[in-house]
Amino acid sequence: MEYIKLKDGTIIAIIGATSNSFTIIANTSQDFKDTYDNLKAKNLEEYSIVNEEGEALAFFKDKEVKSARLEGDIATFDLKDVDITTKRIKALEETVDTLVIETLGV
Repeated sequence: MEYIKLKDGTIIAIIGATSNSFTIIANTSQDFKDTYDNLKAKNLEEYSIVNEEGEALAFFKDKEVKSARLEGDIATFDLKDVDITTKRIKALEETVDTLVIETLGV
């Protein structure tokens, strides 16, 4: 069996994966929701596919959930590349906000 290891260390058992999607067995709708909730942009900044021994088989960066669907007990999560320009602008905005707050002494 293979697993996805997210940036925060969360491990998700998978039954198949490509660079832009992965499939899991979701025994309940809560399993589906819990997995979806773990797939935040921060967790998909860096993640890997690992085997049962924990050896990394593939590394991926800067993804976000494009769509998710549950068919019976099979859940598929489609991913897409994050717009790097938007990501850099957001980081720059956060830096500017921090500098302004420090300058104002707030």
